[in-house]
Parts: sequence; structure tokens; C-alpha cells
Amino acid sequence: MTYSVNGNTFDAAPNPGQCLRTFLRSLGCHGVKKGCDAGDCGACTVWLDGDPVHSCITPAFRAEGRAVTTIEGLGSPEDMHPMQRQFRDGPGFQCGFCTAGLIMTTVALTDAQRQDLSRALKGNLCRCTGYRAIEDAVHGVAEIEVARPGRVIGTSVGTPAGAEVVTGRAEFTMDTAIDGMLHLKMLRSPHAHARIVSIDKTAALAVPGVHRVYTWEDVPRKRFTTAIHTDHLVDPSDTYILDDMVRFVCQRVVAVLADTVGAAEEGCCKVLRAAEALRDRMLFLAAEHTGVDIASCAMDDTGIVCCDSRVSLSELIEVARGRGIRLTEARKAFGLPRSVVFNTHGFRVAVHRMTGEIRILYSVHATDAGVLINPAQVRGQIEGGVAQGIGFALTENFHVDVNGAMVDPNLRNYRIPAYADIPRTEVLTVDSADSVGAMHSKGIAECCVNPVAPALANALQDATGVRFRALPLTPERIYRRLIPVPVRPEP
Repeated sequence: MTYSVNGNTFDAAPNPGQCLRTFLRSLGCHGVKKGCDAGDCGACTVWLDGDPVHSCITPAFRAEGRAVTTIEGLGSPEDMHPMQRQFRDGPGFQCGFCTAGLIMTTVALTDAQRQDLSRALKGNLCRCTGYRAIEDAVHGVAEIEVARPGRVIGTSVGTPAGAEVVTGRAEFTMDTAIDGMLHLKMLRSPHAHARIVSIDKTAALAVPGVHRVYTWEDVPRKRFTTAIHTDHLVDPSDTYILDDMVRFVCQRVVAVLADTVGAAEEGCCKVLRAAEALRDRMLFLAAEHTGVDIASCAMDDTGIVCCDSRVSLSELIEVARGRGIRLTEARKAFGLPRSVVFNTHGFRVAVHRMTGEIRILYSVHATDAGVLINPAQVRGQIEGGVAQGIGFALTENFHVDVNGAMVDPNLRNYRIPAYADIPRTEVLTVDSADSVGAMHSKGIAECCVNPVAPALANALQDATGVRFRALPLTPERIYRRLIPVPVRPEP
């Protein structure tokens, strides 16, 4: 079988039932991303004879004898297609994972379709940008600036990887390929609550290419927390890396290490920080015990030297035990000290009293983020956070059945917002300087999501006189509160 991909001819045969996405990635086209494998998100969009298709639901054999174009074939960092340049200069992306699919879709649009992006982009989803940056990029609006010497702070400079992102050359985790690399695959629990009695590894280990199979019997019996908060002291250490007690559907049960399955490794930052904190506590205790300044104490392999005195590790442990001190320390990986960004949001909405539909007429968000290091990136974070908040408030719903299993585990039914669902938000930033954060800035991330749902609930109450305290604010839920079911009189 012969395939033409980006002008190159390949003599290759896809596996039976293989989709075009995985086949193209096997040929080295890593700009074709895996997003949903259901035709919902558009991250895998490519062209067949010039027409955009979702390659995850297109059988690979249908591309035989036809011209396939991926983002790599559209342009290169040195010779970009005009749309790729517009997305770079917008910038029309945040994380960049969906960017290749969006560019492949928008390049194929007619002028009339570009004036109706709500319909034209219904097959492409973006979680980060809030869609305004994408709209601006499609229409050629550029925010990227060139920084003058000494004036980088406050200038909307472009991301260093921008050219690679818009041409499909940026390497994401699943694109990593190293000779001899092994891959990890997790088997997850189908049960919401269960106790594992035993796991038979025999069949899995007999599979060609499998190197190791790990269960709860093989991992350290040290608990960690499944919660993530700014203050690690509020998070309970509640589970093991692999546990024999299952507490929710999709909890990790077995790890299989093999030649052919995608995987990733964790960093060692928190291990290093915990070790440094424990060392400091031991030095402080030794200094107090010997009556010298802590600056005069140093640790070696077997103890702590304090001026002319030496405290062995065993002696230090006894001193600590006598004072009721445990020489243990635990830390999580945290960034630089930073202040909390202050956000506020406002909506003007219209509510259809007969259907319960909400229509956002106006959206405005104000943020105090300290000194804006990169205004365009800050605006993008705000718009993306607002879009996520609107999704949480209006459309996204986590449904589980009586057994605790999610019944809508796909993007189409879970309903993350599409372009047509998100209005343009007016973004206001406060001119301030923070006394804690680097360069007087504050960390922003997606904290702008926080005031969105309360603001929508407030606007909904102002419009209807009814206070809603449960999300999402779906038309069905609103309709039931606005038009209560009449009570039939007793006969």
C-alpha cells in the first residue's frame, strides 16, 4: 500500500482497524495529536485531498492513494504558512496542544466561514485560551511585541517555542522518543470501592515486550496525598502509589512496564527539599545541644561537627527523643513565594423564562496580578480561566451511576465549552506592585476561574429572583425552579 503524506511517499500497511491518527504518528507526524479519539476535539485534524478530517475516526486505509497533509506539511519554522504566522503573532494559543488542529481547520475555511467561527469551529475544542485569542489570530490581530533593551517587563514578547508550536514541531510528552525507552501503562479500577485480595501477573508477564508488572505488593508502603492544596499541611496522606484498597473508579491498581506503551517519570524536587529541611533541623538541634552558633555547625557522613565538639547521629537521635522531637521531614515541590491574585467578575445575562436558557450579554473580569510581566500572556490566562469557569457553571457535569462509574467520560457528553459557548470578556487589570512575588508580580495560572460561577449565580438571581446553589446552571434546572410543577388537588 502506498501513502502520500506531506508530499512524501510511504510504502506501508496500517494494522487492521488502525485509525489514520496513529498511522500518521507512526510515520513521524507527531503534530497530529491524540485528544479524544472520538472526533470531538479536532486536535488530530489533517487534510485528505485538501479537506479537513478528524484523523482519529478516519480509518487509515481510506488515505491510500490520496494526498494527506499534516501541520508539518503546511509550513516549517523557517517558511510558515500565513495562518501559522498569525497564530504565532496573536498569539493564538496557550499550551499549544490543540493549535495544530485549529490551524488545519482555519486554513481550509472560506472568507464567509471565517465570519461565522461559531459554526466553523464547532469541531475544534480549546481548554486554555477562551477562544478570543484564536478568533484574533484567525483575523490577523497581533499582540506580540519586540522588547527594547531593559524593557522586557511589561512587554508582550512571544513565547520562545511559538514557531515550533504552530508548525507541529513542539515536543509534548507523548511525542518523546528515545532509543531503548520503556513505557508505562496503568490498569485502573472499575470499582468505586473494593479490597484487592490478589493479582495474578502471569499472563501479563507472558506478553511479548512486557518487562515488569507492579502491584501494591511491589511499591514502598509510604502514603501520599491525593489532594493538592497550597498548604501541604492540610492534605491527608491517604493512599499508596498502588493500593490494595480502592476508593474510587479509575484508581491506579497495576503498573505495566513494556516496550510499546506511553509513560512518564516524576521529578525528584520534593525529595531534595525534604532532605534539605531535615538537614537544617538537625543542625539547629546540634547547635542548641552544644551551645554554639548554628553557623559553626557542619554535617558529615557520620555526625555533626560544632566547633571543637562532635555530635554523632546516634547521639543526636537520643537528644531529639529526649526533647520529644522526631527527626523526620516531608515536603512538596513549591515554586517561589507569591501573593494570591485578586479577581472579580461581572455578568449581564438574559434568561428565557419558558425554557430556562441563559444567554450571556456582557462579561467583564478585573484582576490584580501585580506587575504584568507579559500582558498578552496574562490576558490569555484570564480569558482561559473565565472560559473554564463558564463551562463549570453552565455546561460541564460529572455524572456517575449507582456503582460510582462516570457515565459521560467523553468530551461530547461532558460538554466542555466550544467556541460558540464563550462570549468575549472585557479584561481589566489593576496597576499594582506586589512586595513578595518575583519582579513585583503575582502568580496567576487559572485562578480567574474562581469568581465566575458566583457571578453567574448572582446575575441569575438578579434576573429571576431565584437563588441557585447547585451547578451546572442548566436550562432544565432553571426551568424547574422558575415554573414549578403544579400540585394536583386531592379528589
